[in-house]
Amino acid sequence: MKKYWKVILIVLVAVVAIVLKLLDKDGNEVINSSTSDKELIKENSDIVVEIRGEVNKPGLFMVKSGARINDVIILANGLTPNADITNINLAEKVSDGMTILIPKYNKEVITNDEGKVSVNYGTYQELISVPNLGQATANKIIAYREKYGFFHSLEDIKKAGIDNGRFEKIKEYLCL
Repeated sequence: MKKYWKVILIVLVAVVAIVLKLLDKDGNEVINSSTSDKELIKENSDIVVEIRGEVNKPGLFMVKSGARINDVIILANGLTPNADITNINLAEKVSDGMTILIPKYNKEVITNDEGKVSVNYGTYQELISVPNLGQATANKIIAYREKYGFFHSLEDIKKAGIDNGRFEKIKEYLCL
């Protein structure tokens, strides 16, 4: 009978050791991220969020309810130099089970063989290089894109305050 108690005691000690290993010195739980690094879970945290893509430390993070996407990016050690947050609302509140995907910036602006400039990715300099598309129109396109995100059709650039006449003059040089 003593032999069984020793086995039970050894198993119990092993379980306690495993539990203690899963807790840091402050009693905070630790969660494994997809990069095999461990992330500390903050006390009073109640939701789990995953962040992937162009962050320095992708993985799972537990955060307090009411945390913002920007908070999770900070926990993931910030963005990589290739991150494109043009269409990400950094102030958006995260929710339990949410996955945040930080895309890679598409440096390729010309998207077809015809040499058209992308209204979604074109820089200011590239946009003003389009015939009949001046500085004011380029600024309107970029301002709209930064505020509302990508255009879904070329005609959507009219929503940026571009009149029909100007649109007709520039549309042949543009693509999404």
